[in-house]
Parts: sequence; C-alpha cells; structure tokens
Amino acid sequence: MNWAHTARIWAGSLGMAAFCWSGSAWAQGESANTDSAAGIAIGARSKGLDGESEIREKLEGFFAALEDGKVRTAFEQLLKDSAIGEQGSLESLIERTNEVLARFGEVSGNELMKTKRRGQRLVAYTYLSHGEIFPLQWEIFCYRGSKGWQILDITVNNDLVRIFTD
Repeated sequence: MNWAHTARIWAGSLGMAAFCWSGSAWAQGESANTDSAAGIAIGARSKGLDGESEIREKLEGFFAALEDGKVRTAFEQLLKDSAIGEQGSLESLIERTNEVLARFGEVSGNELMKTKRRGQRLVAYTYLSHGEIFPLQWEIFCYRGSKGWQILDITVNNDLVRIFTD
C-alpha cells in the first residue's frame, strides 16, 4: 500500500474547510532571515510582521494541544475567528486529523522549519511534527486582515522527498 497521501484543508469562497486526499503526501516546518527578493525566511530569526507574535503563539498552542492528544481543542483554538473554522468544517477536520494521527502516530514534538512572508500581511509557516511512527509536514498559511491574524489554509503531508526539497 502506498503510504504517501495528501490531506489538504482549504478555505473555499464560502469559508468552508475540507480535506482533499490525493496521491501525493503529508506537510509542516521553521525559518528566519528574509531574502527580500523571494520573501523567504532563512537561518537566524528575522524581524517579524506586525503582530506576528499573536499568530505564532496560536500555532505553539495548537501543537502543544496536539501533543496532549487534544485534537478538538487544538483546532478550535487555532481556527477561532478564521473562515475555515466553521462548525461543519471543523468537525470534518477533527475527524480527518484523528485518522491521520491514528495512522502515523500521535504528535510527540514539533519544529518550525521555514517561514515565508509575502508583503506585510501574508505568511506561511512550515512545521515538522514528530510522530510515533512517521514525521508530518504542516504548512499553515496566515493572513492579517481587519480582524487580526487568521488561518487561511493548512496542508499536511508525509512526503519525505517534499520535506527535504522544500
């Protein structure tokens, strides 16, 4: 059986979240100094965006809750005030995440692998979570709108080639 599957959580035009499974893999990671041409953070910490500590704290809380086995709490706190946090979408997201963790192992730690910034309001974080069986890469896309930082999209994969080439 091919263990490489992709789960993608996306915000559609109506603010709905869904997992889309395809034939590829799972995603996550950290980073720092910014290459101004590419807007990619590399190496030591760079100056963050205005209010970025707020979203980083939410992300740290998200992974801490996952490490405690509290998937529902993790997503409710992370997606509060985000379009993809609507109740029906949230339930599907929690169910799918529980399935993923059952297959690849509970989260036992995480590392921020990369930070990409586009302008002053859009940032993507790539985390690597350590599981009992397999690591997962999480890509979390955030936007600072009129109501503050919110999550736009989350992608999770277990594709080792992608983990090492991104």
